[in-house]
Amino acid sequence: MAKYHVPVLEKFQWQQPVIDKDLTSPPADPSKGDRYLIYGTGSGDWTGHDNDIAYYDGSAWQFIDASEGMHVWVKDEDKIYVFDGTSWSEEGSGTGDMLKSTYDTDNDGIVDKAESIDDGTYSATAQEIKDAVDKRHTAGSETLGGSLAGTVSDARLASGNDADKPASPEVGDVYIATDTDKVYKCISAGTWSLIKNLDLSGNNVNDLADITSSGSDIEDAVSKKHTQDTDQYLDYGGSNQISAAQAKEAYDRRATYVAEYEALEFDNL
Repeated sequence: MAKYHVPVLEKFQWQQPVIDKDLTSPPADPSKGDRYLIYGTGSGDWTGHDNDIAYYDGSAWQFIDASEGMHVWVKDEDKIYVFDGTSWSEEGSGTGDMLKSTYDTDNDGIVDKAESIDDGTYSATAQEIKDAVDKRHTAGSETLGGSLAGTVSDARLASGNDADKPASPEVGDVYIATDTDKVYKCISAGTWSLIKNLDLSGNNVNDLADITSSGSDIEDAVSKKHTQDTDQYLDYGGSNQISAAQAKEAYDRRATYVAEYEALEFDNL
């Protein structure tokens, strides 16, 4: 004949739900099967049963002794309570760094806020994340040679007509004037400094950063550049102009000092 085993529920860690945990004395008119968690100091028929689970059998109150690890669902709060061997506490509301009452204030199972994130490889503080979000851009909103989305103060880089430069730039801001091919940078708060003035048409360079010569001086120097081995004059156009042929003739007729005679000896005279 087969034998069947029926578990005694109170011996298991998970308990049947209780109606409430905030009563310290029995309700006036209980119904059979009603269950309560005696969370505080019991009184009346519950005296001496602190922390126990009380259930009404239709005529008297019976009690299940609390033991470490017991779990019970409290209906009126929609929360689970756990007994640690000394007292009952809401599951997940321990005394460590991650207090549910602090990090999940709306009880939705999601952390409300955190000071930083760290996946073991990368980490960022909440401030760094906010800064990145504030400086994000919308894909496809940039235009080459036109006005960049945003302003100099929040984008750090902007472009447009020269006359439309922001009046009060911040240090570090850069502005590209697309109509004059000039690049400005704010080195001193509130003031633009020209760092490049490029005339892209005809490959002419008017000015470069860190060069004190004017654009016309640079163009003059470039126009007078020479190609190696093609020089024909020295001081061309000047008062001491001399041709390559004259220089060669003077070289060929140079004198040689002869110590024996203490005199200069000339060839090719």
